[in-house]
Amino acid sequence: MHTFLHGDTRFHYNSDLSGEVRIVSQGAGGHEDVQIPSDALLAFTAHYVRNRRISALEDAGDNDMYQQIIALQNASDAEVLGVRQEDMP
Repeated sequence: MHTFLHGDTRFHYNSDLSGEVRIVSQGAGGHEDVQIPSDALLAFTAHYVRNRRISALEDAGDNDMYQQIIALQNASDAEVLGVRQEDMP
């Protein structure tokens, strides 16, 4: 099990991102502890990154931006995140 710390939030996860990611937050409202399937967290992250890249392309006004946008929309989550497919859970 690995841990990533961001402020008062800890992410506990398997090195291969199998199973669930346990997110523990110690905020002003008290202690929160949730478990999220790692593939759902990766899919959400890929969705967010994909939309940010599409937005940047739309703002750039590139001649071939529509081809790049279509490529991003059709890309797998692994391609969007820049990881190998076999590293995805």
